[in-house]
Amino acid sequence: MWLYQFNFISLFTLKKMANPNSIHEKNLPNSTKRKNFKLQTALCSICNGESTGIHFGAESCGSCSAFFRRSVVMGKIYSYHSIYCKSEYKWKKCRACRLQRCYEMGMIKSAVQNKRDAIGKQSKQGIIARENFRRNNLLKNTSNGELNIHYQTPTTSDISISNQPYHNLKVKDDNIVEELFRRYQILKDDRKLFYTKRNSFKLFDDNINLEPSELSDFGECLHLLWRIEPRLIIKFISTNKFIKCLHPEEKLKIYKNFLPFFQALEEPYLTWINGGINLNWWVMANKTYIDMSNIDEYFTTKNVFNYINLDKETIIKLFISSYKNAIDLIAKVMEENNINEYEFVFLIALLLFEPTIPDIKEETMKYLQKLRDHVFVEMYNYEKHHNNCTNVDVKIGSIIMILSGVKIHTKKVIENFCFLRTFSILPKSKLCDIDTFYTY
Repeated sequence: MWLYQFNFISLFTLKKMANPNSIHEKNLPNSTKRKNFKLQTALCSICNGESTGIHFGAESCGSCSAFFRRSVVMGKIYSYHSIYCKSEYKWKKCRACRLQRCYEMGMIKSAVQNKRDAIGKQSKQGIIARENFRRNNLLKNTSNGELNIHYQTPTTSDISISNQPYHNLKVKDDNIVEELFRRYQILKDDRKLFYTKRNSFKLFDDNINLEPSELSDFGECLHLLWRIEPRLIIKFISTNKFIKCLHPEEKLKIYKNFLPFFQALEEPYLTWINGGINLNWWVMANKTYIDMSNIDEYFTTKNVFNYINLDKETIIKLFISSYKNAIDLIAKVMEENNINEYEFVFLIALLLFEPTIPDIKEETMKYLQKLRDHVFVEMYNYEKHHNNCTNVDVKIGSIIMILSGVKIHTKKVIENFCFLRTFSILPKSKLCDIDTFYTY
């Protein structure tokens, strides 16, 4: 099995390769009925200003959330100006009143984590994790579209392949995981272009991300994903500077291996960060979600599944049961480890640079293995120097174990594809030839 064929760098070797002197991240009310996303019109519940999202459990602006965090971390105790402190309905000029207002609006003290930077872990208690908020935090120190993570890692200029066909496969002074992270941001932007239901002028606003919307037509949704996603993944792979240099036939083998595994990894991640675990949602790549608590309604009033002409029992057996199983195997493990987007991209790297793909050339296999080895070193340095993790070995090991659930869910993904193709629910596509998907 590919999962157990990871040629792991020993943790001892990682520690020696890492530079020790280098210098260098959801609480909401229990409102499971919330389904409307109005991020652009939401107001801060503390001061009535423009909200930047959910912070520590309440809709708030950056100023009020920073005030609450600072007050909690520093243990501030404020005094009221007088016995009767006059304050307006929303804005609390008195700091004591302002802090009290924060608590009244649902901010939770335990959600504030000390010594936590922008990319660190967020509270596990949330219901709807705002992807836009996570992305803005992760890109806070970004310059010209590149992550500004300043710690020393071995660069790909150190990668050398003895085989003559790949003698020039060197990209100097770059980070493999950062390159994948940039490509993933571009992938999300491309999805917004193809899947958005907003007005066209909003497509030019980089601050507006694709937001979850409830499933209205399952057949249309599947056909849209079937037509668009393979092309986007091809672009994601072919534009990666570490894959560009490979022969087209080798790229095709990597693509066919990567596509089902990527879907099996990403959809549980999207489900988790968009609150699907608590809301009983399953979120797909186009940010369309299935409310699994309302399946009966999909078959009656909404007629969501009419187009594909499958009965309720078959739908539940094929899709709903596999979604729920993937949430247990993958999404909940992600939640337990509270992985951020950079760590998620690390898992993408392990799937993309899989050296045991059937029929790849020996020099390709060696090249992918060297890329993967460097990915491990980069993540070791990232966790140690950027996340200030005290037990890097355990942290990386816990993240890697997520792939065991991905392996199981991938088989179900391919089985469902085969079923849909067999009964002509999905058309044939040369870009998504199920018969050539690799399973281990």
